[in-house]
Amino acid sequence: MLIIHDVYRTALFQEQFLSGWILFASVLILTAYNARKKITMLPIGSSASWLQVHIYLGLLSVLLFLLHISWRIPNGWLESLLAIFFVGVALSGVTGLYLSRRLSKLLTRSGEELIFERIPGFVAELRDEAEKLVVKCAATTGSPTISEYHAAHLAHFFSEPKNSFRHLLGSNRHLFEMVK
Repeated sequence: MLIIHDVYRTALFQEQFLSGWILFASVLILTAYNARKKITMLPIGSSASWLQVHIYLGLLSVLLFLLHISWRIPNGWLESLLAIFFVGVALSGVTGLYLSRRLSKLLTRSGEELIFERIPGFVAELRDEAEKLVVKCAATTGSPTISEYHAAHLAHFFSEPKNSFRHLLGSNRHLFEMVK
């Protein structure tokens, strides 16, 4: 790519014109991946292959962008604004790539597929099961100890999401702190 850019630099008066149009075309192709995800009924390739093209073309477009700006910081306000937007989108893409690779490993640790929209249902199911066990234990033993502990510590735990960041990191520290 660098060799092609050098050849066009000597052949063209303004090589940024060509690199700008190629960069524009690559951004359109990158944007087409979002449309591909929404239009699932057309047989235009698998989403996984589109994702691979999106990743590699995105990384290639960063190199093309750096060639387009001649490896320097833009000096006009419009150029600077466009560069900031491009760098922001590129950084969000790299961050998304890292998180998709890292979090997928963490999410599959549990042994079953976790769908974000189903998490509140799982929490409600666990809360109901815990409350039934507390009532059953209190009725069986005749002691209010378990129900008092549940009311003091566990009811709040089941009421809303807790320790989201620690769950993302795979930490169990909050569970040990709760038992103390």
